[in-house]
Amino acid sequence: DMSRGQATANCVHAMVAASDTTFCLLFWTIFNLSQTPGAWERCRATDWEISSSFLHDELVQIGTLKAQATAGKIVDTSSLTYLGRALMETARVYPPVWTLPRVLD
Repeated sequence: DMSRGQATANCVHAMVAASDTTFCLLFWTIFNLSQTPGAWERCRATDWEISSSFLHDELVQIGTLKAQATAGKIVDTSSLTYLGRALMETARVYPPVWTLPRVLD
């Protein structure tokens, strides 16, 4: 059985871990787009409205495609927007877990 304090600590740890990996993915994506001539403009020119549901749907689809690629399956990214493909490529080149410092106790 887990105490209320342990459950709270686990929830906080999960939220922090998720925000760290999301931050790293977004940071490296923005950095890469800013370093590639025309890429930032191409993302902005895409006909979509930034909303939390759009980003959620795109990230869920990226997660599914990444799982398929990890399993050795051929992945078709044509259904993703330009931004979605940029996010997926960034996750491939800069995996968020390896960019975060970890300390063992």
